[in-house]
Amino acid sequence: MKTPPVPEQALYLTPATRPDADASGYSRIYYGHEFCERLLPTPAELKAALASAGPMGAAFTFVTPYVTERGLGRVRDLLVVFAAHHPDGEVVFNDWGVLRLLNREFATLTPVMGRLMTKMKRGPRLADLVDRFNAATADYFRTCSLDVPIYREFLLQERVARVELDNVLQGIDLCLDGTGLHASIYVPFGYIATTRLCLAAACDTHGMEDEVGVLPCKQECRDYTFEVQPHGAASVQLRKGNTVFFENTRVPDNLGRNGIDRVVVEPTLPF
Repeated sequence: MKTPPVPEQALYLTPATRPDADASGYSRIYYGHEFCERLLPTPAELKAALASAGPMGAAFTFVTPYVTERGLGRVRDLLVVFAAHHPDGEVVFNDWGVLRLLNREFATLTPVMGRLMTKMKRGPRLADLVDRFNAATADYFRTCSLDVPIYREFLLQERVARVELDNVLQGIDLCLDGTGLHASIYVPFGYIATTRLCLAAACDTHGMEDEVGVLPCKQECRDYTFEVQPHGAASVQLRKGNTVFFENTRVPDNLGRNGIDRVVVEPTLPF
């Protein structure tokens, strides 16, 4: 019997977590931010992260969020820095505009489709319901648009050969093996929803604790994490900044069939 290959192990660091991280045992570093352009590193911080990864011999993947026009300009400045150090390095995009930027101006960099672009069914309550569905319905909730051949062809035409997946609680049943696409899975935190209207802004300002809107940012997300348990949910959800997460520590057994050859470990919520 052929032994399945061991997945590559990557460590996901943000500008906030990097100084305390122990990256020994990992062959790749993910660095950046997926959920908020205000939390992107400065060019100096990116250079420092690249310098830290170099002596470890780890490959480097730069992670970017969904962006405004202003944010796209910040991403461009950071890609200039990244391309100077890693001309063929990986860049995770979570915005079609960033992919266009990569293909127009940074053709040597390797685009990777972020998990915010992978339209999986993420509601944690599906884990409680999936056993009650018939087989066809259960299969539907374990797949996503990556099972559609014409969509895979589109991604490959756009130079996208790797996609990022959340470790959803109802399980994953894709069949990417042999399609030309490779996948990474994030453990233990998966995102449920994210928004431009930050849920943490002004949360520690008296009288504005429940306000949600376009409010001045003091990066309250650095200091506060909220536990939420919706009615009927069996598990607690974690709200950090503009994003709500679930936690799933169990790595699926069927990584090879799903085309998953990389596990991205999050030592903390990725903020």
